[in-house]
Formats: sequence, C-alpha cells, structure tokens
Amino acid sequence: MNIIVLNGSPKGDLSATLQYVHYIAKKYPQHKFSTLHIARDIQKTENDPQRFAAVIDQVAAADIVLWSFPLYYLLVHAHYKRFIELIWERRATAAFQGKYTLAIATSIHCYDHTALQYIRAVCDDLGMRFLGDFSADMQDLLDTDKRKQLLIFADNALQTAAQQRPTFCVSQPAAVKPLPYCPGPAPSAVNPIDKKILIVTDTKDSASNQAQMVSRLQARFGGNGTVVNLQELRIETSCLGCIQCGYDNCCPLEDRDDFIPFYRDRVMTADILIYAGTIRDRYLSARWKTFFDRSFFMGHIPAIKDKQVGFVIAGPLSANPHLREILQAYFEMMEANLVAIVSDECSDSLTLDGQLDLLALQLITFSQQNYRKPRTFLGIAGHKLLRDAIWGRLRFPFIADHRYFKTHGGYDFPQRDWRSRLKNGFMMLLMKIPWIREEVYRKRIKSEMVMALQKIVEEA
Repeated sequence: MNIIVLNGSPKGDLSATLQYVHYIAKKYPQHKFSTLHIARDIQKTENDPQRFAAVIDQVAAADIVLWSFPLYYLLVHAHYKRFIELIWERRATAAFQGKYTLAIATSIHCYDHTALQYIRAVCDDLGMRFLGDFSADMQDLLDTDKRKQLLIFADNALQTAAQQRPTFCVSQPAAVKPLPYCPGPAPSAVNPIDKKILIVTDTKDSASNQAQMVSRLQARFGGNGTVVNLQELRIETSCLGCIQCGYDNCCPLEDRDDFIPFYRDRVMTADILIYAGTIRDRYLSARWKTFFDRSFFMGHIPAIKDKQVGFVIAGPLSANPHLREILQAYFEMMEANLVAIVSDECSDSLTLDGQLDLLALQLITFSQQNYRKPRTFLGIAGHKLLRDAIWGRLRFPFIADHRYFKTHGGYDFPQRDWRSRLKNGFMMLLMKIPWIREEVYRKRIKSEMVMALQKIVEEA
C-alpha cells in the first residue's frame, strides 16, 4: 500500500516521532512510505499554490494517511495546525474523504490525549476512516516491549486498511454557527483601580462576534483595557523546537520579530489577561497556536502566575470539549486564575451581554482580592508529571526550569513529608494488632477523618 506520512515536526527529518514511523517502514518493506515535512515547510507550502496542490495530489493518491507529530502545548505544532486550516480554506477536503488514516504522536504524555482528540475530530470532519492512534513517550523506541506494542498497533492498522474493514467514528459534527452578537447599550464601567488590563485578540473582521465581544469588554472596563491584535503583531514563525531557550529562557528568534518583547513587556506584566479567539476546525486559529508555542521560550516556568484570566470564544465550544479542557489545564499549570470561558453560544445577545459584564467585574474583583481557585486534577497532575520529568531526565536541557523549580518549591515530592511518613509507619504497625484494627476501622475512622476540620469550624 501507498502510505503518505504528514510530518508535523518543525525539525523535519530530526523529528523523534518520525523515527517511530521509520521503524514501522523498515518492518513492513512491502508498503511504500513517503514523508511530507508539513510543519517544517508550511510557509513555502502556503505561499506556493502549486506546492500545496502537489501535497494534496499525494494525499489523494495514497491508500493511508499517517499523521505523525510531536506535542506542542497540549496540541499539534502551529504550522501543522495551519496546514489543517488550509485544507478547508482551499477546498481540498475531497482528497482526504474516505481515506484510511492513523496517528502517531510522541511526548512525555502531558496532555497527549487532547492532541489526539483534536486530530481524531479533524479526521472525522474530513470523512476519513480512522484506524487508531499510538501515543509514545519520546524514548519508548529504546524499549523492546514498547517496540513490540508499536508493531502490533501498526500491523492491526495495516491489515484493517488492506481488508477494507469498517472503522469507528467518535466525534460529533460541530454545532450550528452561533447567532450574530449585537451588544446592547453601553454598560456601566467598572473601576480597574490600578490594574493593568491586556486584551489579546486575533480577528480581522471588526463585525465578527469575537470583535463585538472584545468591544463590550473594553466598554465595561471604561476603555482602560489595552487591545493587541495578534494579526497586527510581527510574528515571523512559530517555535522551531530548538530548545536553545532551555538554558536561560533566551529565544534565538527574539531579534527576528516582535513576539518576545510583546510577551515579556505586555503579557507578563499585566494583572488581568483576556484572550479572545474564534474556533477554526477544532481549535482556535493557527495564529493563536503560534502565540502559545512561542511562549515556550519560558519553558515550564509559570510565566503568568497569579494573573486573572478570561477567555472569550466565538464558535461551537460545546462541540469541542477538548478545547475547554486544554484551556483549563493550560492556565492551571500556569498557576493563573481562569475566571471563566465565555462563548457566544448564548440564546440571545442580552444574555451574552450579562456574561461579559460579569466576567469583567469578576476579573477586577478577584485581582483586588488576590484570589486563585484551587487547582483540579488537570493542574495538579500536569504539575507532578512535569516536576518529575524536570527533576529527572529533562533537567538537561531544561536547566532554567530546574533552577526555577528548585528555587520556588516546585520539587514538592511527597516523600519529604516526614510527619506523615512517621505517622503512617506507626499506624501500619498498630493495625497488625486485631483488637486495635477492629476499634479503628469499625468505630473511629470516620470521626477521626473530620475531627481536625470540625475544630477549625468550631473556632471560626
């Protein structure tokens, strides 16, 4: 069979993910594997219609399309995202319709599922027949058993395609486009006191729902919020994956465009951040993805820690739960307070007015009170995964991360809790005595669990 590999790494042949594909290709020499470096060559492909047409022709001639990509900030790389947008913009969806497809991703398993959910939804929207996905750690290819599992996955996928078997469909079609938003009379302004408010948007259409929501928020802040449009910011490329920033958070692209000065001087110094975007395919725009990818010059350091954040989204957010999860997880791991995500899926403009006005009020209120809601599993689990990785195998090359984690208590390993360790050891010895075990488990454990909490309540 003819298998076209769409490589989503900006590093081209040096992609770790691509080595997994090469390994499969060597084990199945009867099939032809051809690789297109989608992410690396996106600017050439986008600017040259003939080059783009050649890519689509190769997809159309293939029996199987293999999406191969590393994770970049809970999703695919921005350049890969842009290619997916171009498929619809240039009406090339017919080349993908009915094709068998599969996905191979590499990462450290930090929100790999959201990236795979995104690709799966894109494939379903394109009418492709999804054979499955394989999410590998970057070093799994070094492990004999992991290589075995990879080949089992590949063999099953290839046999399914060769025998023209049916596949599963998971994603539901995106919801109907929301109604046009027509803001009501200008709202009463809330006093931002001395808070610096930054609104980041990416729309080119001043009449769009996204632009109207931004205008409503600006009015609510009494015109005190500064608006920056990513489309007007000079950003030459997305993150190149070179990891040169790993030592001291200095990006080699800093002098090439405006992104790093903007992020350091405007985003990192704001008290309140409002991000506004419109859903494109199953995520926000590739421009927004570039924003998140390029912010990786700060590594895994929570660069917007303690900031109040609001997100306003135009488009079918309810049909894309993975997008909501990505945003919540991102800001929890950044140790920022995501106040709310407001979508234009409201039943009428009056309701949306009220939600935007409330968002503005709560952003100011929480900023004055220094409030940050407790992190959920998304933030806590993400932190622990990164903490362990940076303590261990990723300490080099992410030396700047290691310095930050060491200085700011990021290495909060449970084994340092000596009080709990001693208590647990003592109680485990006691539980070997039958009559004590009977007393504790049957009569006292429920009351003992809440005793300290009840004391706080009584003293309140």
